[in-house]
Amino acid sequence: MITALQQKERTFFTRNSFPVSGIRDGMPWQLERFDGRRVGPDNYGKSDHFILCWSTRGCGKMRLRMMDRDLPKGRLFFLRPGMMQAFKVLPPAGWLVRFRPAYLLKPVAEKMRLHFLAQRPFVDLSDVQLAALEVLALQLEERQRLPPEPDLSRLYLTLLTELTATYYRQANGIKPVHPHERVVIKLLELIDRHFREQLTTDFYAGRLGIVPRKLNEISLMGTGFLVAELVEDRRLAEAELLLSTTKLLMKEIAVRLGFINGSHFNFWFLQRRGVYPKAYRMLALEDCTYR
Repeated sequence: MITALQQKERTFFTRNSFPVSGIRDGMPWQLERFDGRRVGPDNYGKSDHFILCWSTRGCGKMRLRMMDRDLPKGRLFFLRPGMMQAFKVLPPAGWLVRFRPAYLLKPVAEKMRLHFLAQRPFVDLSDVQLAALEVLALQLEERQRLPPEPDLSRLYLTLLTELTATYYRQANGIKPVHPHERVVIKLLELIDRHFREQLTTDFYAGRLGIVPRKLNEISLMGTGFLVAELVEDRRLAEAELLLSTTKLLMKEIAVRLGFINGSHFNFWFLQRRGVYPKAYRMLALEDCTYR
């Protein structure tokens, strides 16, 4: 008997292709080969899922958080939900994988938040590491051609994600957190809920019942960043998202992010992005119309 998910996968995978812009029809994951083509402005925007993309030959170009990024051979980008991104030129060969974390096997889905941080969104891979990812990508591609088996697809995608996280930790000197892993996950969940009004390490340490110095040690070991840096990154990502995807006034965005007034928000954003919020919004609109 075919389950609802199997039927959805079967319907989807009989189609010829899917766009770079996002996951179709509520599918839990998608995989696509890069082919070197240029892509138009319709692929610019934010996603509601995670993205892994890497080049196996040649170089591509992408736009991430209003910054141009090269995608040379061996560079793997990982993008979290809500990040503004666009592909300008796809590399001659490589892979693009989009997925929803809820589709992964547990506890890997919980650990996703530890490794997909906007401040350090890529890792450069060796030829041996590229070969290992290629094997898993080919297995996933095979799952798209054969009758759907969600359990196998979930397994291969989980392995791909876990391997990526391992390479990321190795490249950045991040130790597996083991006994403190749950603390880091809870910390990130708290930051997601309170980053607008709570900026201090003391608040998060108090909620977790840990002294601030110890919490910073755990955070640094588990993510590579101090608590205040994680809060700042989350706040900045939300500011960029609101500026790029809404028509809210600057003072309205300032209020949403917990600033006392628009002037304070303007100065804060200028210090971190090098442009005023209004100029950033104009750049985002220009990006949406590039050819």
